[in-house]
Amino acid sequence: MFDRFMKQRPNSFKEVKTPMDAEAWIDHMEKIFRVLNCSEVEKARFGIYRLEGDASIWWKSVVASHAAGYEDTVTWDVFKIQFDQRYFPASIREEYARKYQTIAKKENESVADFQVRFQRLAGYARSIAGNEEDKIMKFKWALKSSVRNHMIANRYTSMDSLVDSARD
Repeated sequence: MFDRFMKQRPNSFKEVKTPMDAEAWIDHMEKIFRVLNCSEVEKARFGIYRLEGDASIWWKSVVASHAAGYEDTVTWDVFKIQFDQRYFPASIREEYARKYQTIAKKENESVADFQVRFQRLAGYARSIAGNEEDKIMKFKWALKSSVRNHMIANRYTSMDSLVDSARD
């Protein structure tokens, strides 16, 4: 399994410039794990193997704070919780959730770029963001008034149909 994993050329993880770096690395690893159908313990082992530099030092300190054999039994979900606490702490997630609550399309921002920013923040504000219908309404109200006024009365069944209409 390890050879198959390495053939996928998994990225290593050394440091974080932004919390999105940490999220992107986890997403990258999970794509590989889905293809390979790894066990939860294999996922953790393979992810830990790809830690380098400061990240490797951090992980060694985590292992040192647990009983012997911890690293051999840790699962991917447990690793991700610890990884998130270190590289994407709750305070930053809460900050992004607050940004979601006050999100508005910027004057020179394209609808496509706004959609990416909106969806990223909605992902961090899961409990606040609500269901798809709630997100559609929030997106409509976050558009500048000249666009919103043409769209507000229309019902949209998906975010994609709303975005297409906003682009037009």
